[in-house]
Amino acid sequence: MSKLLIFIILFLRLSVATGQNPELMDPAEIELESDLIVAMQNVVLEKYDDALDILKDIKDKLPNDGIADYEIAKIYFSQNKYDDAEIFAKKAILKDNSKFVYKYFLIDILVKERKYLEAADLMSKNLDNGYFDRKKYYRIADLYQKSKNTDKAIGILDRLEKKTSNKREVELYKFNIFLRGRKYRKALKTVNNLLKKNPSDIEILGKKALVYRMLNKEKDAEKIYKKILKLDPSNPNAISYMNAVKNFNRNESSYIKGLFPMLENEKISEDKKMKLLLPFVSKVSGDSNLTGMLEKAALILLKQYPESAKANSLYGDILYNSGRVKESIKYYKKALQYNKSNYLIWKQLMTIYTIDEDWQALADISEKAIDYYPNQVSGYYYAGRANIYLNKIEKGLELLEEAYDYASGKYIKEIKLMQACGYIEKNNLKKAVDILSSLEKEFTEKHPFYWELKGDLEFKKGNKTKAIEYWKKSLELGNITKRLEAKLRK
Repeated sequence: MSKLLIFIILFLRLSVATGQNPELMDPAEIELESDLIVAMQNVVLEKYDDALDILKDIKDKLPNDGIADYEIAKIYFSQNKYDDAEIFAKKAILKDNSKFVYKYFLIDILVKERKYLEAADLMSKNLDNGYFDRKKYYRIADLYQKSKNTDKAIGILDRLEKKTSNKREVELYKFNIFLRGRKYRKALKTVNNLLKKNPSDIEILGKKALVYRMLNKEKDAEKIYKKILKLDPSNPNAISYMNAVKNFNRNESSYIKGLFPMLENEKISEDKKMKLLLPFVSKVSGDSNLTGMLEKAALILLKQYPESAKANSLYGDILYNSGRVKESIKYYKKALQYNKSNYLIWKQLMTIYTIDEDWQALADISEKAIDYYPNQVSGYYYAGRANIYLNKIEKGLELLEEAYDYASGKYIKEIKLMQACGYIEKNNLKKAVDILSSLEKEFTEKHPFYWELKGDLEFKKGNKTKAIEYWKKSLELGNITKRLEAKLRK
């Protein structure tokens, strides 16, 4: 039913587009109209090749009507073939320059191709045709800015300023254009002109302070932020600067501590607070002032947002990076409880259970991960690994085989190592040897798990001395698992 309705709408649209009265059309025109309708029916049915064949056949039979070229362009656009879409959109415009729909579609194509200057010029030429829409002026200004043509962007905004009574909005847009174009002196002049009208405008004062910071005039910026705090004591940007940015040059711990008033301010969004802390998480270590201060900061967020996946994950990352791996599990689990859409958290838990050699927990979490993310290679890999170590060899090998469907690069080699492990456990030593022999020497030479498996093979063959030699090499390469430790005690 829905496709039938779409088809009827398309029929009516085509009739209007060709501008023909069916009673006055000759047989050739009726056939063209019929072909157009069939082509559009194919588009609705997603038979794009059939639609293209028909449209290309009739486009030259419509010398003054660009609709066939336009529809061809739309099909190519939907297939991300932007070069072809551009060619046919331009042909449509050549045939009928009066249709704005063709021109604005070409603009969309040019933007996709990152031909920002051409798109802006085309949109600018057609700006005053039709009804007034200030958003179009802003879009043109943005396109000119993307093409690194700040002067043309400002010129468009000058045209808008003559047509609107909201001068402040236009001036603020000019400020943003100057800022993005790194024309800081002109940006400063713009905000100063606005402040003449209202010296206590907090938004404009904040922008002036920002320009001073871009110009490395920190003392001037500080004066502005102090003025803002007198007008608005809870202003987040001013608090951030006065309590944190000034401390950054001393040390990172002081910076984090200076953020506390901002983190405790409930008027400031969680996302903004997270962005301030995230750059420091990778610097966490087992024993440092930064780690302790960052943990306190994360606890402030947890107190405010106890059911936030982001806050729980952040605290989990801090615990994990500081060596408190078992404690981190609780917060990663909470993060997944509140939001299952962040696959990195699933992967982090799978990594932790692997390091801890908790194979049942790894099997449980990885198989749940597969349910939510059936196209992620790591879910199948970890599930396969867990099941092999749980002595569910066949199931583990099946999961590893599924991992192949999504694997590439180094992951394929890791899967092969794990498959070899499974075949060793099955006592299919020939298959295991074949797999290990297929791996490149530069990969295996320094891979600890490879040498553990080589040791396992020798042990199965009854060569304990050689097995221990290989296991020791695995240990030297960094394999400190409980599993290897038990083998070396044999």
